[in-house]
Order: sequence, then C-alpha cells, then structure tokens
Amino acid sequence: MSQMSLGQLTETQRSFQLATIPVGRFCTPADLAHTALFLVSPLTGFITGEVIDMNGGLPFDEPCGPRKTYFAAFGSHCIET
Repeated sequence: MSQMSLGQLTETQRSFQLATIPVGRFCTPADLAHTALFLVSPLTGFITGEVIDMNGGLPFDEPCGPRKTYFAAFGSHCIET
C-alpha cells in the first residue's frame, strides 16, 4: 500500500490493514530501495527471473487465511466463505 493510498484511509481502515500484516508495519520507501539495491548488487549474480513479494509476510493468495474471502478496497475486510 503506497503512502498516497494510506493517506486516503480512515484511522479504522489503517488499523485493520496494519493488523493483517505479520511484520506489524506498512512498507516504506526505504524498504523498496533496500530491495532494489540488493537486486543490483553483485550478491545477486546467480538470481534470474524471480518475483520478490514485498508483502511483510502477508501472502497475497490468502491474506485473510484459509476459507475466507478478501475484498481489496479501502473498506477491506474478510468474510467467511
């Protein structure tokens, strides 16, 4: 979630979103920059064709856990399915 979109959320919505992220915080520009620096460093000489999920431990395939549906909108919430 970008800083711009975070600014459009109510405090309740921000709190809910934050509670779903296992590391307990939102991604920062520094987080993105550190990953980019790592990827362009010599440390990644043998890495090819990978997708790096910058998700704070929140799996995008099941953000609400098994058997729940996630509605990704500013009023995001999980419901039992």
